[in-house]
Amino acid sequence: MIDYGLKGKVAIVTGANNPQGIGATTALAFAREGAGLVLVYKMIPRQFDENNTDKNGVDRYYAANAGDAAIVESRLKELGADYFILESDISNEEDVKKIYGKAIELVQEQFRNERISEATTRHQLDGIQRMFAKIIKGMMDAGIVVTDDPKLLAVELTAPAVLQIARSDRQPQCEKECMEYIEKHLRHFCKVYMR
Repeated sequence: MIDYGLKGKVAIVTGANNPQGIGATTALAFAREGAGLVLVYKMIPRQFDENNTDKNGVDRYYAANAGDAAIVESRLKELGADYFILESDISNEEDVKKIYGKAIELVQEQFRNERISEATTRHQLDGIQRMFAKIIKGMMDAGIVVTDDPKLLAVELTAPAVLQIARSDRQPQCEKECMEYIEKHLRHFCKVYMR
């Protein structure tokens, strides 16, 4: 079997309510490869002849697009996939923000995968704090910073900055405000802890 490198990734797939459509087929293929999914669909009610939905054609297509993603969801459950389904309109900017928000939530859940979760914690939390604890310890030894627990001071120094950077990533329009907050926080930290 070919490894397509999708395990641990998150894919946003549109058109998930048509069980014979490209969106459903893509979602199921990605799920088989271990990708987390944010499935998006928009119910489009159109007139169709229910007697003709058992064969290919416009009536089958309209019937599929008028429904929800229940059929696709049942197939994803059988596969044990990590997914979220959202009825949304991708032509609406606010809806697109919600879609990406759900994708971020899936990433943050880390697919309930302990190995990925531990690696993320090491990278985004432990590594930064360990590095700053060493820096702060060196500053304590040099008499620049008051003597205290360097690990706690590292958390106090880095946590607000990391949160503001994450906010700025999610809301680019707030970047200036986030950077101003970080600068204010750093000035306060220096005022309190530097000699």
